Amino acid sequence: MTDTPQPEHSQPPSRASDDEIDLIELFRALWAGKWWISGVTLVAAVAGIFYALAQPDEYTASTLLAPVSDGGSGGMAAMASQYGGLASLAGVNLGGGEAGKRQITMATLKSRRFLTEFIQRHDLKVPLLASKGWDMANQQWLIDPERYDRENNTWLAQDGANGDPEPSDWQALKAFQGMFSVAEDRDSGMVTLTLQSRSPEAAQQWLTWLVQDINNTLKAQQMAETRRNVAYLEQQLESTSVSGMRQVFFSLIEEQSKTLMLAELDAEFAFKVIDPPVVPEERSAPNRALIVILAVMLGGMLSTFAVLVAYALRQRP
Repeated sequence: MTDTPQPEHSQPPSRASDDEIDLIELFRALWAGKWWISGVTLVAAVAGIFYALAQPDEYTASTLLAPVSDGGSGGMAAMASQYGGLASLAGVNLGGGEAGKRQITMATLKSRRFLTEFIQRHDLKVPLLASKGWDMANQQWLIDPERYDRENNTWLAQDGANGDPEPSDWQALKAFQGMFSVAEDRDSGMVTLTLQSRSPEAAQQWLTWLVQDINNTLKAQQMAETRRNVAYLEQQLESTSVSGMRQVFFSLIEEQSKTLMLAELDAEFAFKVIDPPVVPEERSAPNRALIVILAVMLGGMLSTFAVLVAYALRQRP
């Protein structure tokens, strides 16, 4: 019995050999396009340099604040803990304690209403929306003459809402929110306010105004509420002849009067300044070196990709 001859199978080509050939061809294609890659990368680098130099310098100022504790200052929290029951009987709201005051303080600081009033109070709409930069030599804003007439104090650019040449409060608010940030440390409770501007002096000054305004705003609100409480308690005192209730009203009026007096004397009603803002001496942006590096990397990658695509198209049958 003879053995049946087995069919011979052709061996598949070596995969490693093909990969090696492909890599060599790719390197040859890249080497052939080296001048193209170098040229595009150089153009991208030059463009990155010009773009980086065209960007205006930005300066960042910051301040560290500690929210004022009612309990530590003998304010509303201490009064609420002692007279909260009596006040509820009389229909007077003494506040929600320290946690409630902090929430109100942070919400007010970030609110559209407060920030819009801040912009209006300090006339910041022009530097926010019509400035091209900051003149270090003359310490003044460089105003775009096509948007704002400085001599006549009038807006010229027709970019406001409903055809009004003056930009809206909403536009000013969005511009300010883009340069202002609030960070709260949940562990320590400290609050950091940061403001970035083309003017180092403005960055420091605007933050100083902001802290003053939030303290004054919340103090005014607290004093107005306290005065309403006192007026209501005095009205209730006159309308009752029950000695026990009259004693309650006398006690509440006394404590509300103390609160009002302390609020009037307290300049740092909501926030105590731990680290005040200073005029920054070094710019915080732009990072021109990073811009140029990214431009070079982008130019190199795009040119390399273009060379490889051209090589692949040439290999198609």
